[in-house]
Amino acid sequence: MEILRAAWARHTDGAGMELPELGLGADRHLDVLPKPTGPSVPLAIAGHAQQSADWISQNADASLNYPRPLGALRLKTREWQELTAGTPKPYLTPMQLDLTGDPSTAASPIRLGLRTGHRALIDHLRAMGELGVAHVSFNLRPGDRPVEEVLHELAETVLPHFPSPSTATGTGAVGVAAS
Repeated sequence: MEILRAAWARHTDGAGMELPELGLGADRHLDVLPKPTGPSVPLAIAGHAQQSADWISQNADASLNYPRPLGALRLKTREWQELTAGTPKPYLTPMQLDLTGDPSTAASPIRLGLRTGHRALIDHLRAMGELGVAHVSFNLRPGDRPVEEVLHELAETVLPHFPSPSTATGTGAVGVAAS
């Protein structure tokens, strides 16, 4: 992470980064893409990356963790909040989402996510936000419905309940993205 951050910090002068200990010298430079548009690129550690939770809280800008049932999620977000109390950092999670065509379908667990209608999804996302989840990304495949149809339903019925952080008031706001 130190090397990556240093490489990004040097992007403005157009020169690559020399790292002799890695065989990168005057004739071979490290040039990292994408180039940051600001002073740095926020880094989220996925899972534990063979590091302790304490190390991640000190060195990463965010924690990206596997989806969990709400009870287990409460424990993970509480731990993250305690570790980052001096400098709060976001807790992120992906979710496999099988959004049914029936808006009233109750949420049921599937591997790494939920099968649900949009009403229960909204409730679930609110609960996640109240626990401290800052962002949820959806994986929409495999699913029974066309992705375009699901994206349209998410945009029309779910996203309006979760304004962007710049416009959110109160607590329990969670950002969502789909892929």
